[in-house]
Amino acid sequence: MTVLQRTALSNRMIGGLSGFALGLGAPAGWLMLRALMSGGKLDLEWFSSERGAHGPFYIYLTLTTPAVFALFGTFLGGLTDRLRSQQDALLKLSTELKRCSITDELTGVHNRRHLTSEIDREIERSIRHGHSIAGIMIDIDGFKGINDLYGHAAGDRALKDIATLLQKSVRTVDTVARYGGGEFVALLPESGPEGAHVVADRILREIRQYRLSTDRGPVHITVSAGIGSFNDVKTLTRAAFFDRIDRALFEAKAQGKDRIFSAG
Repeated sequence: MTVLQRTALSNRMIGGLSGFALGLGAPAGWLMLRALMSGGKLDLEWFSSERGAHGPFYIYLTLTTPAVFALFGTFLGGLTDRLRSQQDALLKLSTELKRCSITDELTGVHNRRHLTSEIDREIERSIRHGHSIAGIMIDIDGFKGINDLYGHAAGDRALKDIATLLQKSVRTVDTVARYGGGEFVALLPESGPEGAHVVADRILREIRQYRLSTDRGPVHITVSAGIGSFNDVKTLTRAAFFDRIDRALFEAKAQGKDRIFSAG
């Protein structure tokens, strides 16, 4: 039984018990109303007369009213449960839609859309507080060849595994996102060139130790990394951020792959 089911059961029980308790008060309430209507006489003679004249009616109220009120209370409790269940389902759906909108479906890391919004936010924060900011663009060396030689399923496994390694190699405050194809970007708030280089070096070492499992045996994979760091962030824009890390990655590739190149 789930938490929601236990809560729903409790609401139905509370509604039924509350209705039953209110129903028990109906005969007493009617008796008091009759007394007021008769001038407020509450002596034994009046009670005896009232019982003789309306005894079957009081018995009917005592037997039926609590049952009717209990059923009505149970119905209201069940209705409340259904409304709460629908609210929980809508909240869960909204949370899942939000997660899907910012997550790369294949790798499970953030997608490019979320990355751009995070860069804008971190640039604004860096300008406001005067912090440095850095980014690393990582590309799988020869990714197209992996797909061609070992199939797209192997390529997908490589992307997922490398995404996992990237997340393990950065801080919790950093953002890892798939940029496109075999490219990823790590956004490093409040980091300078030295800190970014430490992260990039850790990434390359982790991936050098990784082996992709294929039908033809394990495959060694490397990546190249381009670092862009910004100490003067007053005029920094998202376009300039991407331009610097993209040019740095191009230089890393040009130097023979499995390399780190730092710009800025």
